[in-house]
Amino acid sequence: TYYFRKGGVEFSLGTTVKTEAIRLRDRLIENYFTYGHYRLVDDESSDLTFGQVAKLWVKEHKVRHSTLRDYRSAMNKHVLPEFKDISIKEMTSSDVNRFVDKLEKKNISNKRINNILVPIRSVFNYATYKDRRYVNENIMTDVDNKTVNQPEIFPFKYDEIMKIQDAMEPIYRYYTIVRFQSGMRDGEINALTWQDYKKDLPRGPMLNINK
Repeated sequence: TYYFRKGGVEFSLGTTVKTEAIRLRDRLIENYFTYGHYRLVDDESSDLTFGQVAKLWVKEHKVRHSTLRDYRSAMNKHVLPEFKDISIKEMTSSDVNRFVDKLEKKNISNKRINNILVPIRSVFNYATYKDRRYVNENIMTDVDNKTVNQPEIFPFKYDEIMKIQDAMEPIYRYYTIVRFQSGMRDGEINALTWQDYKKDLPRGPMLNINK
């Protein structure tokens, strides 16, 4: 049988299975940071606020730094002031839809509203995961994204592209060709080096996108 020992606390985890013992250990540590004690008390999860679950979600959510920065901006400026102290089990889709109505009245664009909803969806996905069950259902399945009208795009014609390339300074010409012809993202293009240009491949020259 596996035991939990931490800071003078010691008790049996009631299992001989290592993976289950690790899961219970992690749950105990999570409860300590949430409730201030090392106990497996499931009914206390019913008292968790949205803000508390969001805090746990941030610790475990693995995303790019820039994405996390956007999430935090949306949460701190809009979401947490509205929902931080509300029990996550008492939140409803109607609450979120009323929140969306408030954002619309502030003349926030539909695209931005959808972005603000993303971390809320992620928190509820986290809260409904089978090993946690802070809530019994994901209310965000009943919250629709706002319609975003895509702008009409008028791409350059081939002869226009050639004129632009011919007018470029030689040092920027290859860079411009890649931007027009590859469809790569800005960060991928800007990270390219000459070592990423593979000239002698069986299928012909290729760019190795690895950053």
